[in-house]
Amino acid sequence: MTGQALAIAAIPFLFGLAVGRWWLLLMLALPGTTMFFQAAHAGVPSGPVAVMLVVPLLGAALGITLRRALARLREPSAAG
Repeated sequence: MTGQALAIAAIPFLFGLAVGRWWLLLMLALPGTTMFFQAAHAGVPSGPVAVMLVVPLLGAALGITLRRALARLREPSAAG
């Protein structure tokens, strides 16, 4: 199960790491929430659909956060 979640999050993580912009999360969330509500309206169990929405968002957020943290480490310190 964990391997499947990592596989779902891998591409958004790499994309978040490459792009490094927070608007990427909005671009992933808008189609994801649309898919979630359409599936809920059609009677699909919401648990698996929610996982398919949340795991890529978390992967992208982790990639963006890691890129930002690495960028801050590379910047020279202003106090220094």
